[in-house]
Amino acid sequence: MTDPQGPAAPVSFSSQRPTTSGERCYDIEQNEMTTMDGTPRRPTSAAESIAREIQNGGHRSRGCRIWIVGHSFITWAFKHAQERPYGVHLDLTKYNATIRWLGSRGMCWDELLPCLQRSLVRFGLPQILIIHLGGNDWGAMSGRKFIAMARKDLTSAMALLQSTIICWSDIIPRPAEMNRKIWKRCRAKANRQIGAWLTLFGGRHICHEWSWECGKGLFRPDGVHLSFIGQDLFLNSFQDALEALLR
Repeated sequence: MTDPQGPAAPVSFSSQRPTTSGERCYDIEQNEMTTMDGTPRRPTSAAESIAREIQNGGHRSRGCRIWIVGHSFITWAFKHAQERPYGVHLDLTKYNATIRWLGSRGMCWDELLPCLQRSLVRFGLPQILIIHLGGNDWGAMSGRKFIAMARKDLTSAMALLQSTIICWSDIIPRPAEMNRKIWKRCRAKANRQIGAWLTLFGGRHICHEWSWECGKGLFRPDGVHLSFIGQDLFLNSFQDALEALLR
């Protein structure tokens, strides 16, 4: 697992994530949190308090820790960032923010929570978390099952990281798989549903629109991993999303 940086400056935001209980359930089709009687309920999110803190410039004096967690795309993105003028912190040190890249080749969805638990012990609580996972799981199960699994584990992540803004980074299409319906259509639907659901809790959705058409030159010959240009666009998506939160 990539772990290039030393500890970032500590920071404290006071707020609480919504807790889950047996009285709540998740409706995949409705794409929102409901009570058992079906009444929509939007929880108070820690992200709202953090957003206010960021808007007031508090992160600039106290520091903001960012984690980016995921499979080989994140491993390669870190290596690519080392060669760019913006560096591994994506030019965000001007906002007193640092990035810890937690990439592991071949990482699958069921490794997310153990990774977060270990990292929390080692590095302390992040203020922002980007999750880029699911590509290695996609197609191994139905889209509906993946969405339910992702929401369940993201709920656990919100409980574990109670004052963290969690960002869903879309599963990027893979030209080698685009002849399969589950990759061509169902993947986009899953990205929309998970991203929209997470925003109900104050999270963010990073869409990677540049990848939607699988443009020529964006991928390596294997039809899976990103090319030099694709890596640039991938990092730009992260940088733009994080700057929107921090500026």
